[in-house]
Amino acid sequence: MRSTVFAAFLALTCSALAFVPTPEQYETKWLLPGLDHPTGYADSTHDYDVRFYRIDLDLPMTDRSMTAHAGIWLTSEVASLDSVVFDFSRLECDSVKRDGRPQDFDTYSTFLAVYLDSSVALGDSVYLDIYYHRLSTSLNLGFYYYLEGSGRGRNHSVCYTITEPEDSRYWFPCWDKPWDKAEQGCQVNITVPDSFRACANGMLDSISGGGYGKKTYWWTHRYPIPTYLINYGASIYKEITQWYHYSPTDSMLIRHWVWPEDSVQAATAFANVPDMVAFYSDSTRFGQYPFLAEKYGQVAVYPFGAGGMEHQTMTTIHRAWITNADESGIAHELGHMWYGDNVTCFIWPEIWINEGGASYLDPLWHYHHYGRSTFLSAMEDYRQGFFSADNRDRHPIYDPGMQRLFDYGHTYCKAAWVNHMTRYVEGDTSFENPGIWWQTERAFLDSFAYGTATTEDRRRIHQQVAGVDLGWFYDEWVYMAGFPNYAVNWYPREATDGWEIVVDVGQNNGSQAPACFHMPVEALVDLAGGGDTLLHWDISSNPQRNVFPLSSEPTDLEFNPGQWILEKHEITSGIENEILPSTGVSRATLHPVSPNPVLNNARIQFSLPHTGNAYVAVHDAAGRLVRTLWSGQAGPGHTTVTWDRADDKGRNLAAGVYLIRMKAEGVTQTRKLILH
Repeated sequence: MRSTVFAAFLALTCSALAFVPTPEQYETKWLLPGLDHPTGYADSTHDYDVRFYRIDLDLPMTDRSMTAHAGIWLTSEVASLDSVVFDFSRLECDSVKRDGRPQDFDTYSTFLAVYLDSSVALGDSVYLDIYYHRLSTSLNLGFYYYLEGSGRGRNHSVCYTITEPEDSRYWFPCWDKPWDKAEQGCQVNITVPDSFRACANGMLDSISGGGYGKKTYWWTHRYPIPTYLINYGASIYKEITQWYHYSPTDSMLIRHWVWPEDSVQAATAFANVPDMVAFYSDSTRFGQYPFLAEKYGQVAVYPFGAGGMEHQTMTTIHRAWITNADESGIAHELGHMWYGDNVTCFIWPEIWINEGGASYLDPLWHYHHYGRSTFLSAMEDYRQGFFSADNRDRHPIYDPGMQRLFDYGHTYCKAAWVNHMTRYVEGDTSFENPGIWWQTERAFLDSFAYGTATTEDRRRIHQQVAGVDLGWFYDEWVYMAGFPNYAVNWYPREATDGWEIVVDVGQNNGSQAPACFHMPVEALVDLAGGGDTLLHWDISSNPQRNVFPLSSEPTDLEFNPGQWILEKHEITSGIENEILPSTGVSRATLHPVSPNPVLNNARIQFSLPHTGNAYVAVHDAAGRLVRTLWSGQAGPGHTTVTWDRADDKGRNLAAGVYLIRMKAEGVTQTRKLILH
């Protein structure tokens, strides 16, 4: 899809019973120079462009069945469009009409093929009415129904949809891909027994009596929307309202739908939602809420297989987010209105843009509302979430595959850290005074407003606005896996005019990761004369040595003190150590000794890429053999031995400098160790 933005707004009043979409005036959104949107993939696999979806549902609310009608307005993107194929699964098609004329159709396991009675020329439009139904025996997938009292906590019957990534086909015919947004929005009209209430995307036009004890709720949404963000919810709901005041005289309604028994707790759980909207909307942050002419809100459901889902203008949340007051989840899903809903990933391999954006906005709001420590705690949780996931299944955040699309540790945690580290690389580390990173984010959101974007779109925007090269950064952090695993050794030495600190940084990053992450690094050095100094330097090789002049003797070093890098590190100090070798799974590695210096037992670890012979021994400073620690077959992977500072005869050795030496796979490596 091309990136578009509204130039004029349709009046929200229309005839719900005989709705014919009226074309809106659009203009192509100006992009920054050189930004040609990569629509080739979508265009090559798609011969029409959906402009508008109308969906009419009649829900009995007693089982999983429904009777439905979909009106789809589409434009031909080929010279002569004579048939249309929709995604359509586990639904029964009754008829298809075009201007009241029946059209031939076939249904397959996952598709509905409509054969047009006359072809549609390139650029011309056609409106199709599709009448269909869902059986009561259908499984809960995309469309969910739960009967009151059929399980613990099911206080009321509830029906709702959640379809990301491509389950909208289970409740209406559509082209179920994120790149084809319905530019003129959607209309979702829900008929339910009159004791129920129904909500959906956009604005409530009216409520009408459906006869026989029923009511119909007419909802219209006038912004571009992909299929997975179209939704509704129906249950015994009470509405809670709030207001977001975006000027002294103007405001937007915030509407939430919850079970009546949750309404008191919901008022507390949702208390900060207006502040969240205001913070994200600030002109120095991410810019105005993208759907200001309509609403924001949440609908609570139970049971629910997810925590929350960012349906456009109306997030679906788990009821537990009310009873347990999950502000983090609420802030995350609201953040999606900017990342995922306003600007949507072009194809699913780009999912990190959606989830990484929302995952980072959540801690940013917590910093604003609760302070820096809460932000750091959230980022630390993300760090540990990523490390845990990476240990189980290492892969890049770009194109994780459909089965790993929502891998929390990568798609959410690491992706949030990529946003955080981009700020650091661009030199924008102030929270109180938003700088260049925030400007690039607004440029990105503005350039692709109401459209779709790719990873390369995002990179180019940042490069052009911030004026930095991010090719290496995206190669290492987005397209490759892993993280930098640093071994840092430092020692002081006297200079003719003061002191110097020598800092060696090596990396052992493992499989699928770059041999060298080129992230600039920082270290905070404590000085004997009092005070400290912050060192900042670029990493261009692995290993790398840097020497810095100091005003007085260094006494301690803290690596990555600002917590701007997603990394692990070990620090050794006190002696002139060897520069750490470049290592990887392809060669044998002797890891830094821990602890070092040591009083009693030292932990010595080495790794082999595959099973083989290894020899590890302790030598004194003169090179004489003290004790053999390992001799024989080992691997693959890590092998750990413990040295109790005794020699081969069991005698306790004197304090001093010793050398740990490994020979394996044609590699010889040495580490220095200090015994106290």
